[in-house]
Amino acid sequence: ASDVYKRQVHGKPQNPKTPNRYSVAREWTKNKCRGKRLKSQYTPIIILMHSGILFFFLIPVFSHSSPTSAIMRELYGAIGKHNGTNKNCSEKLKHMVDNFLTDPNFFSSLLYSGKGLNDLGNYKYCIADSANRYILLQLNGFFAPLAIGICGPAECREEDYGILKPTIIEIVNWLIANTSKTIKLEFKASQLDFVDSVQREKDFIFFSPLAIIALSFIGIVIAVNIIATVYKVPEESNGTVSTKVKVLKCFDIRKNWSAILSTNSSEPNLRVLNGLRVFSMAWVILGHTFFHCKNAFATNFFDVVDFIRDIDYSYILSAPYSVDIFFFMSSFLAVYITVAMAKDTKWVNPLMVYLHRIIRMMPLFFVTLLIFCFVMPLLGGGPAFYNYYNKVDVDCRNYWYYTLTFINNFTSVRNDCISHTWYISIDIQFYLLVPLVAILYCRKRIAAFFLILALFVASSVVILMLALHYELTPIYLKLPNGSMMKNYFELYYNVPQTRINPYLLGMLAGFAYYEYKTGKNTLLTKYTKALQSSRVLRYIIYVICLAITVVLMLATYYFNKYPHDIPRSVEILYLMFSRPLFVLCMFGLFFPAMVGKGRLQNLLFSGRALIPLARLTYGAYLVHPCVMIAHNLSEKRGSYFEFAPVMLQFLGHLLLSFAASLVVTGLFESPVVCLDKIFLRPKMKPKKVAIEEEGTNLIANKE
Repeated sequence: ASDVYKRQVHGKPQNPKTPNRYSVAREWTKNKCRGKRLKSQYTPIIILMHSGILFFFLIPVFSHSSPTSAIMRELYGAIGKHNGTNKNCSEKLKHMVDNFLTDPNFFSSLLYSGKGLNDLGNYKYCIADSANRYILLQLNGFFAPLAIGICGPAECREEDYGILKPTIIEIVNWLIANTSKTIKLEFKASQLDFVDSVQREKDFIFFSPLAIIALSFIGIVIAVNIIATVYKVPEESNGTVSTKVKVLKCFDIRKNWSAILSTNSSEPNLRVLNGLRVFSMAWVILGHTFFHCKNAFATNFFDVVDFIRDIDYSYILSAPYSVDIFFFMSSFLAVYITVAMAKDTKWVNPLMVYLHRIIRMMPLFFVTLLIFCFVMPLLGGGPAFYNYYNKVDVDCRNYWYYTLTFINNFTSVRNDCISHTWYISIDIQFYLLVPLVAILYCRKRIAAFFLILALFVASSVVILMLALHYELTPIYLKLPNGSMMKNYFELYYNVPQTRINPYLLGMLAGFAYYEYKTGKNTLLTKYTKALQSSRVLRYIIYVICLAITVVLMLATYYFNKYPHDIPRSVEILYLMFSRPLFVLCMFGLFFPAMVGKGRLQNLLFSGRALIPLARLTYGAYLVHPCVMIAHNLSEKRGSYFEFAPVMLQFLGHLLLSFAASLVVTGLFESPVVCLDKIFLRPKMKPKKVAIEEEGTNLIANKE
């Protein structure tokens, strides 16, 4: 370090006999094992020089050959003139720089501050000293957060660091340009924020009146569950149980968990859907794990970009297909059940169907909102956790009614309280079609098919127009500049008009399965029986569907790796037909198992152990992003992105999400399901069907 310092600072070697701090450091290093002690005033500087920290800090400040030397000199001059800072802050900074060898605050700031991008420094030790103030420097606009932790003097507030913006922006842009060959990105001063993390945490009101009400509600429900569990049901003389007792026993935790963990199934042919739901949920959690890991302030964020462009990432980047699988299964079972209910009278009360759907989905949805807003802030903390506080304090306070009315998918993703609930909102919106299409099918079958075809064509035309007008591409991470694709989520990803095609195909599949089960002599039944009787036909379908599925998943790699080599027509066709084609191929792979064939599918996806897990998928979907967001924003030192540790995180998230789902489902959803059966189900007078739909959970159960 001394030799490099001599060459860069002075341009020529110094007299080796001249004592300086570097020769002192070498002498101390040489003699430290001999027990020799140096003067106490040299101890801090020697320790820092020995760790190599001071060299990297001082070179940009004092080196005339450094590209940032002019900026640092300008900054030093601004500090001396009190430009942009309060007087106490500027005087303290000037004193620290002028007396860096003797000022202890200088060394604590140096030790506890970050040394590079996404190095958050030592947050814990910095805030432990009242003479320090921790400031997080955060850059916005990149697909992953970029930040540096600054442990500065307590006299300097976050607004006093405004004079650093031009300097830091120039340093960061220089660093990116000279470090990464993949990313070509240039930040602006408006994208830089300085945040006093401790002060933001103090400003956040943890126990507001609304928070107290929400926490009290959760506590009351838990107390009722405990009382109902320990309460012994009195036996009446005639052997009946009163309605009041039935209502109370709906909150019996043991009964509810026994029902959830039961492995009984009334429809063996549809048990394959349990495995498909669990597999799809694991795929969702895997994709979200990698997506949120990039938000965990990875110090090797350049490696994250390279990994996204690797072929190994294709199965992760194609994880959104799992959502389309859920749309397909939801409409498949919803149509099958509703048609079975309306087959005799050719009528079903749409209002009661909608009410039943809302009642079944609202409990966990509402509880998740309470947990996200009022429980998770109590469990997290750290230099970057203010982002969670802002999410709750701004977005949830201003836009909560969008979430509870299931229209949050039409708002901007930047202003959404719980962003991942867009799927629940779209599923509710799609469900409005189910009773209408079912009634139309029972009265005039061909008209229902034409309606589905018309909606499919209309959605495809909308996607085509959006792709042409807004220049949409299949990948929302626009590399190499690393920015989010403009309008991708608001116009293509989160809206029903572009998502409905897999749902429509699920309706057709539901009609086909209903006609097969009832033995109707239709074209769909003939194709089903041909598939059931011909092994060659099934194998041909397997090969075609597997090939198309693999091609669609690998296409994400080529769109990422060669964004300028893909013809525009291919991109548009992929946007229009990739989702319906993927779910159609999945249906081709699993439909033989639904009609009594497909031994391999039944072996892998029809196990009884998967039945309880399938009942927990809805709760797992709602809970798992809350766990990930709170975990990643609680990082206090930054993280290092590697494939194996992230996969271990995925396994932890998967296990924790299903465990949390078991708790919230037993405490909050199961009692409402029981009350629904007591009070509302008799009014609907349903026919006995093989399975019952539990929101998007699609629980196999007897009516």
